[in-house]
Amino acid sequence: MKRIVFVCTGNVCRSPMAEELCRRELDGKQAMEVESAGIGAVTGQSPSPHAIEVMRELGNDISRLRSKPITAEQVRRADHIFVMTYGHLDSLLLLYPNAADKIFLVREFQPGLSPEEREVDDPIGQSRETYRACRDQIRQAIPHLLEVVRNGKVPAMAGSASGQMTVGLGGDATARILLAEATEVLRREGCATLSLPSHDVAEYPEIAKAAAEAISEGRIQGAVLVGRTGIGLAMAANRFPKVRAAAADTPEAARKARERYNANVLCLGADELGASDARACVQAWITGAFAAGRFEGR
Repeated sequence: MKRIVFVCTGNVCRSPMAEELCRRELDGKQAMEVESAGIGAVTGQSPSPHAIEVMRELGNDISRLRSKPITAEQVRRADHIFVMTYGHLDSLLLLYPNAADKIFLVREFQPGLSPEEREVDDPIGQSRETYRACRDQIRQAIPHLLEVVRNGKVPAMAGSASGQMTVGLGGDATARILLAEATEVLRREGCATLSLPSHDVAEYPEIAKAAAEAISEGRIQGAVLVGRTGIGLAMAANRFPKVRAAAADTPEAARKARERYNANVLCLGADELGASDARACVQAWITGAFAAGRFEGR
């Protein structure tokens, strides 16, 4: 049985509405375990009155639900976790970086939305009309996310400034923080992400091979890899066909790696870069474009 968790801040407005709307859409036709939680939730609170009211308009009663904080066990057991904002995404990725490939925005798969439009803002303290609009945003997204859950396939995002890329993420024991930063940048740019097989004692050749195989098989179109300096990873990755890896320690270097060499693998050094610098490097790389006319001979 597949397990879905909806996550917001306090688990009293958006995520309980999402939980019930998902059950409503399933209507007993497919066995799935659906629950909700909050990043900053206090255990045992009832849903907000307006949330209860606007759900009753659809014939659904969420007054029985009670808030609870997200736990490591919930994250481990879940097949898919759907959050409401990029802030939630960032928080969960920092707490549970190994779950990056199963955490998504609730509206991430709804077609026709820009990255900014994929967030569901917090209605707490606002009018019933605001709650109703929030409910409807989530309601419209549910069929699209359930299609992904049923099929088990995560599509590249529509409207991507990055050319609808799916980007792999991998690294060694030093990689956790920078990969979390990279994931948020990539999601904001409309990319899908895929966690590559790696672990705390993974060696550079193993990480590079995982990225190269995923590129060769068409599962990803690029990758961000993190080691201590990034240099060893780039050298290891460039041994494989279809890989054009570059190590970058500044946004300008990352931009030139894309512009001049059409680098499809960006290698970052955890010893060299802080979180904000890593974000800037990934941003420069993913939004850059290959200047084919000038550099394709290279």
